[in-house]
Amino acid sequence: MSRRIIVDELEFEVPYGKLAAKTWHEETDESKRVLLLHGWMDNAGSFDNMVPRLKHKDGLYIVALDLPGHGKSSQLPPGSSYSDLNIVMEIRRCLTELKWIQPVPKKLVNGDHGSPKPGGGRMISSASQNSIASMNDSSGGKTHKKFTIIGHSLGAGLGLFYTSLYPNDVEEIVLLDFIKARTPPVNELLQDTAETIDQFIETVPSQSPFSSPVLSKTTLSSNSQNRQADKGQVVVSQEAAIVATIEAHRQLGILTREDATCLLKRSTVAVSTPPNCVIYSRDLRLQSMLNLRENIEIHNVMFNRICCHILIIVGKRGMYSQDELFRDKMDEVERYYRERAKSLHIQWTDGDHYLHMNRPQETAEVINQYLEDPTAFKVKAD
Repeated sequence: MSRRIIVDELEFEVPYGKLAAKTWHEETDESKRVLLLHGWMDNAGSFDNMVPRLKHKDGLYIVALDLPGHGKSSQLPPGSSYSDLNIVMEIRRCLTELKWIQPVPKKLVNGDHGSPKPGGGRMISSASQNSIASMNDSSGGKTHKKFTIIGHSLGAGLGLFYTSLYPNDVEEIVLLDFIKARTPPVNELLQDTAETIDQFIETVPSQSPFSSPVLSKTTLSSNSQNRQADKGQVVVSQEAAIVATIEAHRQLGILTREDATCLLKRSTVAVSTPPNCVIYSRDLRLQSMLNLRENIEIHNVMFNRICCHILIIVGKRGMYSQDELFRDKMDEVERYYRERAKSLHIQWTDGDHYLHMNRPQETAEVINQYLEDPTAFKVKAD
């Protein structure tokens, strides 16, 4: 007998408003927990076509989060900038509210910061390390239930970052058309950072409203709620928004009108006048994100801390299709992952960067096979 799937919306209160999420879950306490993290400038709606095709023998409890500044989630406060670090903080906050994780041991927080190590910094004592391991593996005498992360593009990178910070939380991670973060030479990274800072200042002038003004919690509570557009907000017809969304994604793949509509349900708000028009709710400051994980030293340490099962699904016509230099380094990348990962599988598929949207059945079938038993997963020939 088939199980009934419940589709629902969640809201997590945060100091600057709310974080929104869409959930799909079955009526069972044994369901496998899955966190979905979307790509840059997308939202939880990007998984709408794939999720109904996912299945597991124990059932699934799936939470697709709208990252800060995306979809129905609030934008960061005025003057704030986005980074991979502050977004991971919000992911952690939501997981805490879901009760999927355990808090950091109080012993570590209250003063056991370790002893000094040569060359500066602190060493975490073996007792503290044991405390962390114990915390992550148990809860009130019960085994701590780990969860799975499925991330696309930016969401995959954030999922890896989270997993490196909290390696014992995650059982498996599935990366959709993402292999590793870009790690330019330090001098290039510094130049990129300088340019990003200048771009942020230009995007958000100190004396002017945002190009995409912060929307109130009430405004974002329902996409069907009509409202008057504020001064400075761009108003477009629903049809123009669909066309613009398809065009904006065209560099890395093809979206259908259905795909675009799934995204726009969460990234736009209807206005009362003119009729059949919307304003965008995403935050333009996302164009100036700063990424800590692009530092090569931090990146390499991240790899050494990731010890879960890893599946990478790559589109032959996706982000890496034209990157011959990167494909030449695949052996090196695999070696990094295999050093600590419980298992690693890389599945190339006949898709583009948005394979979870425009090839949902094929992508779901690969994920379903993998989640049933990562150790028994067989990569299909190209």
